[in-house]
Amino acid sequence: MRRKGFLLLVEVVLWAAFVLTMAWLWERWLIPGPHGTIHWVGMDFVPYWVGVRAMLAGQSPYSAATTRLIQGVLLGGPPEAGGDPMLFVYPAWVFLVIAPWALLPLKWAVALWTGSLLFGILHLTGSLALRWGGGRTGRTSLWAVILVLGSLPFLSIAVTKGQLSLLSLGALFLAIRLMDGQAWQRGTTFTKSKNGGSPTPMSGGRLPDPAPPCKKNRAGGGGVESENGGRSEAPPPIFATSSTGTRMVIWRDALAGICLAVSILKPTLTVPAMAGILIWAISERRGYIVAGFAGCIGALSLASWLAVGNWIPDYLQLLGNTGGAPVLWSLALLAWPWNAWYAMLFIGIGIYALFLFIRRRDRVRWFSAAILVGLALFPMRWIYDLLLGILVPAEAKQLGGLPAACVGIALLAPWGLALFPEPLRWPAMVIGLPLVWALVWLALCPFSTRRLRTFFAL
Repeated sequence: MRRKGFLLLVEVVLWAAFVLTMAWLWERWLIPGPHGTIHWVGMDFVPYWVGVRAMLAGQSPYSAATTRLIQGVLLGGPPEAGGDPMLFVYPAWVFLVIAPWALLPLKWAVALWTGSLLFGILHLTGSLALRWGGGRTGRTSLWAVILVLGSLPFLSIAVTKGQLSLLSLGALFLAIRLMDGQAWQRGTTFTKSKNGGSPTPMSGGRLPDPAPPCKKNRAGGGGVESENGGRSEAPPPIFATSSTGTRMVIWRDALAGICLAVSILKPTLTVPAMAGILIWAISERRGYIVAGFAGCIGALSLASWLAVGNWIPDYLQLLGNTGGAPVLWSLALLAWPWNAWYAMLFIGIGIYALFLFIRRRDRVRWFSAAILVGLALFPMRWIYDLLLGILVPAEAKQLGGLPAACVGIALLAPWGLALFPEPLRWPAMVIGLPLVWALVWLALCPFSTRRLRTFFAL
């Protein structure tokens, strides 16, 4: 107990130090703007801070008056010709999440938001280092260093600007971790044994192999029959009770659903992962995950509607005017037929993962492929959104050999931007990083000849 109390105190002190550091940087990190200097720290946080304050006053965050207010607070006046108009471009369901910060003065709202993002991302990297290191001090320390180095390009831009995508990243990570909390804590990923019995641990630096497909019991009973004739238990009810599951599992599933809903506050990259997890939860009859997700979305939507009414038409009109949301960046950057080949690669990975999920209940490969497809194909991606790639191998254990080398290359790949001239630097990252993470997915999920023959025989 004393050790836990000491660790909690250390974490509180670190969080407070990050918040104070961001408050100090907010005053001193100034860059040129159209009407004088502007604050770099919290630059992307200002639009939703101003927008939610407008919602608290009953005004639409998408109105011209709110836009002018955002521009005045951030830029000191209208943007220069061709500059970023600094609009409130997020769904208004962020209202309930941002409202506590919107009640604070801008400086301290920015400091608390960005300091908490930094604290959360470092926690995430520490958790991944512990898992990939397999409990070995040397390996864990090495992964921690690589993760921090690989995250620095994102931390220096996304965290300091207060990007909402980092909240989505952290929430998606928590959702995945909560759905398999006991296995995560032990550093072990579990899969069902081939005879339908108890789960067995997997290791070796790869994602675990899935359970063999099962078919209905020919005797007409309520259970299912495995490939070798072994009979397993009947599917659990959609909503477990105290007689069929523990309260801890129920709360974990409900909280995982809530985190999944928070992950789509910025509904771009994480939408495929959200859909993949919900499909798995429904197929596995994990009703509390679905209930937590639906309840959170309902609460967020209801709060925003009570504040400003039906905001969806205004939001859709905004997206139509800006043209940002419908554009698939990677396909627009590449010429034909390269954009088609690029899309086919990731769609093919998604289809293969779906095949494994349907035939062998392969949850882990399905989740990681859904994350990868969102990273590669979905819109509104920039350097801060591409940090989502670290979740592709999030459930791997004790990385070593070729998988470890691929993950290390992917983590450090953003530093390779220095090799490209300025006009090509960001397009190279938008196209190149998803390709590197695709290599990681292939290294962690090796193809077998038998599995490929079955796949192409469908």
